[in-house]
Amino acid sequence: MSLLTGDTHTPRHYLLVPPEATPNGPLHLGHVGGPFLWSDMIARHLRVRGDLPLVITGSDVYESYVALKAHAEESTPGEVAARYGQRIQDDLAAMRIGVDAFIVPDQQPWREQFEQEVAASIERLTARGAVLTRTERVPHCAASDRWVVGGWLQGRCPDCGAGIASYFCEECSAHFLPESVVEPRPLLDEGPLTWREISSLFLRLPDRDLLDATLVDLGVADRYRATVARFLERDGLTVRLSAPQTWGLPLPAAEPDVPRALFPYAGIFMFARLAGAVHGRLSGTGVNAFDPDSGVTTLTTLGVDNVIPTLVSIVGTSLLHGDMKPYDRCLINHFYRLAGRKFSTSARHAIWAADIAASPAIGVDTVRYHLAGADLESGAASFETADFLRTANATLADGLGKRIDAAWSR
Repeated sequence: MSLLTGDTHTPRHYLLVPPEATPNGPLHLGHVGGPFLWSDMIARHLRVRGDLPLVITGSDVYESYVALKAHAEESTPGEVAARYGQRIQDDLAAMRIGVDAFIVPDQQPWREQFEQEVAASIERLTARGAVLTRTERVPHCAASDRWVVGGWLQGRCPDCGAGIASYFCEECSAHFLPESVVEPRPLLDEGPLTWREISSLFLRLPDRDLLDATLVDLGVADRYRATVARFLERDGLTVRLSAPQTWGLPLPAAEPDVPRALFPYAGIFMFARLAGAVHGRLSGTGVNAFDPDSGVTTLTTLGVDNVIPTLVSIVGTSLLHGDMKPYDRCLINHFYRLAGRKFSTSARHAIWAADIAASPAIGVDTVRYHLAGADLESGAASFETADFLRTANATLADGLGKRIDAAWSR
């Protein structure tokens, strides 16, 4: 029965998957104000309506930024991932973001389940002719014996010219190969770069018209479909499956002196499938939520920096898998900024979720209400102190609060 209307309502199952957070620092309001708050709001609405939503997310432990943080803290990537992964869970709880399962792929019991899903997915995709071996040029620093990829690589975006780190551009959502980076340079001054040819694994993508038609069905905006089209045009209907990283889930290597690990943005496909299986266990349906006939509505919330990983690596690969439906909806938000500048964990330009939740002068629901008012679907928004104080004082305390008090007294 619906708590809103009292009407009889046949409950429907939903799986909501906000993005895996990178465990290289705690959560800030830029993280909370987009995908995490959206998924929590939707889940709350569905429960009140009488439906059965589950929110499943986790920790993106194998991201290169975890290794970068370990280098800065003179620690190990595993220690960094565990420490900040727990803080992320605590931050979500502090902001009253409901999570039914939090998957940590490098820790048991999740590690074994994740590795099994990776092996099964690659085996199936290989059998369907979707796994390719390609030669590519990758920068290497001989002095440190470091493969300068992921967060270790900096330069400018080949599409819009903005400054970038890693394989993607936060300004235009483009993703690209290391050799496509304009004016590439290493993050650390460890010596000159040399470009080496190595063999890497890629996934063959389905016909671009089929993928685009699927994105239309998912309600993806034209500007994000255009981003996908540019990516497919440049990289020839393929998406990266492996990367020369030492920190990551290892895959069989072709060259003895070149590490090969599962590329994190390909791993989110296996993560989604694992989330679907976990949903089946927790909900009692007994089926993976991504099975074509599961009867489960699946939804993901994501920022613009995850457009290619989600729309290509998950949606596109699901079309190749042959026994998996893609997400039913992909809700995409622009970045939430702080005083006009991007929230940044590395630059410490942030309002940390734990700090604001612990403040005796600020209610968490007040913060949630203010963040929910930002129209991040249309464009970027900025957290400004004056705007927040107007929300807290004029809108809530003097406005809504007084009306509630008057109604309660009546």
